[in-house]
Amino acid sequence: MLKSDLDELIEFYETEKNNLEHLIDQCIQEMDYKFARYYSKALGQVNEKLRTLKNLDDPFYDSKIKLESLKSFYEKKLINEVYESSENYFKKEISEIENRLHELNQQKSKAILDGQEFDDAIFDLAEGRIFGFKFYLKKELNFYLEFRLIEKISLSISFTPVGTVKDDYVFWKQYLRALKGLGFTFNEENDCLEYIYDLKSFKNSIFLKTFVSRILFDVYYYKDFDNPAYIEYLG
Repeated sequence: MLKSDLDELIEFYETEKNNLEHLIDQCIQEMDYKFARYYSKALGQVNEKLRTLKNLDDPFYDSKIKLESLKSFYEKKLINEVYESSENYFKKEISEIENRLHELNQQKSKAILDGQEFDDAIFDLAEGRIFGFKFYLKKELNFYLEFRLIEKISLSISFTPVGTVKDDYVFWKQYLRALKGLGFTFNEENDCLEYIYDLKSFKNSIFLKTFVSRILFDVYYYKDFDNPAYIEYLG
């Protein structure tokens, strides 16, 4: 079976993660704590990207990780003689967690960016069949990302103009700082945050999916937004 672009990206970052963990171990053994901190920071960035990609691949990834962590917590309690009187309680909790994990593994719900509609919109835009589209993150707040073609060579990705969002919490300082870290700049003429993507490097939608997913998973909390997201084509 051929690997998808997403699978290859996940595999790449998993390899990078393993390499960094190995380097950190080496540095600690050699008491080179300066480089250990440097590699630890890089590992944190890789883990963030992996989390984004895995959430894109599996919309229940975060929930499963939390449940697995809780299960491990109860399993450790279970083998500790100090908590022997609570053995039945821990076994009950572990059983319920396993049932919940089984339910999640059986579900095939699509992630917020997973689906043919987003792919179709991106390809229609990149190939000039449409002028642009709005990708609503929270429609009731009029909070969206707007994708527009610029002279057939670039793609503008911009947020709702600041003055037209119905709740300004979405532009709090910590969010603005993180969005600027992704490459957004403020377009004063249009009163919005904007990112320019060079279409010369466009081959498929995976970069744009990953980019938008970083907004949803790294900057904001994706469960605060509409699922599925709503796409509106521009004229």
